[in-house]
Amino acid sequence: MLVSAPCRLHFGLFHVPADGLHHGTDGTPIRKYGGLGMMVRDQRISVTVDPDTGSGHEPSAPLDARANLIKSKLPGSPPVRISVSGPPEHVGLGVGTALAMSVGTVLGWDPHSDQLPRLLGRGNRSGIGIEGFRRGGFIVDDGKIGDELPIIRERIEVPADWHVVLIRPKIPGDWYGDRERMAFCRNRTPANAFDTTRRLRDLADKQILPALKSNDFEAFSQGITLFNRIAGEPFAVDQGGPYASPVIADLIDQILAWGVLGAGQSSWGPTVFAFAEGEDEAIGLQNRLMNSRNDIELAGITPADNRGYRVSTQEQTGNPHE
Repeated sequence: MLVSAPCRLHFGLFHVPADGLHHGTDGTPIRKYGGLGMMVRDQRISVTVDPDTGSGHEPSAPLDARANLIKSKLPGSPPVRISVSGPPEHVGLGVGTALAMSVGTVLGWDPHSDQLPRLLGRGNRSGIGIEGFRRGGFIVDDGKIGDELPIIRERIEVPADWHVVLIRPKIPGDWYGDRERMAFCRNRTPANAFDTTRRLRDLADKQILPALKSNDFEAFSQGITLFNRIAGEPFAVDQGGPYASPVIADLIDQILAWGVLGAGQSSWGPTVFAFAEGEDEAIGLQNRLMNSRNDIELAGITPADNRGYRVSTQEQTGNPHE
C-alpha cells in the first residue's frame, strides 16, 4: 500500500502570542497562530508498507527512522515494514506533518478524524498541514484557543496555471526544536503584536483571498510577498530581520528585483518560493536562478496541489499526481 501526500508552503502566522494579550479591543478572544498556506504537488512524501518478514530490517534513511517512531505512537499498529521517500525535514515544507499523517493513514487510521493528529502531536501551532493533507488547496487557518486543534476557516482552489519555483540555498535548516521554541517565547509588546495581527488579517481578507478567488495573479502575488515579510517581523530579533538568514533575504531581494511579484520564505526556510503565472514563466525564472547563483541545491517547479493525499496499491501504475 502506498500513501502519497503533498508538502506545503507556509506564508506566515496571523498571531504570535504576546504576554498579557488575550482579547481584542471589543473583548473577543484573540486566536493564537493561524495563518495562510498552500499545498504543492511535486514536493511530496510517499510512504509504503510491506509485511514485516522478521529479517531484522533497520531503517535505512532519516525519514524511515522517523516513520518508525511515528508508528510506535499509534496503538495496535500491525507488524509491517515502512519505507519513505521525500524531501528532508526542517526545510520549510511541512515534512513532519505530511509524514505523520501519511504513516497514520497507511496503517489504517482515519486521516479525517482529529484523533490521528492529536495522537501524533500535530497541530500544536498550525493546522495547514493537516487540512492540506486531507483536501489540498490554499488553506486559511483561523488559529486556536487553548488546546483545541486549529480552526480551518476556508480552503480555496488554486488556479491550475499558477506555478511556484522552489529554491533552497545551501544552508542548514536549523530553525526547529529548542531554537524555534526560544523564538516563540521571546517577550513581545502587546500593542505591536495586536497591530501585526490586524495588518495581516486585513491583508488576507481584503487583498489575498479576494485576488485568489477572482484569479487576480498580480494582486495575489504582491499580497503574499507583503504578508510573508510582515509575518516575519515578530521574529526579527532572533533572525536578524524578517527572514531566517541573510542568504535567504538576499535571494528573495534578488528575485523581487527581477520583477517577480510574489516571493518569500516558507515557514522557517531555508526553502524560498517565487510565484509564476504560467509554466513557461516558471521555467525561465528557474533557469535564470541556476545560471546566476552557485549557492542553490534545489530549484524546482510545481503547481499547487488541490487534491490532498492519494492512496494506491503498489501494483497500481500511472502518475500518482493524477
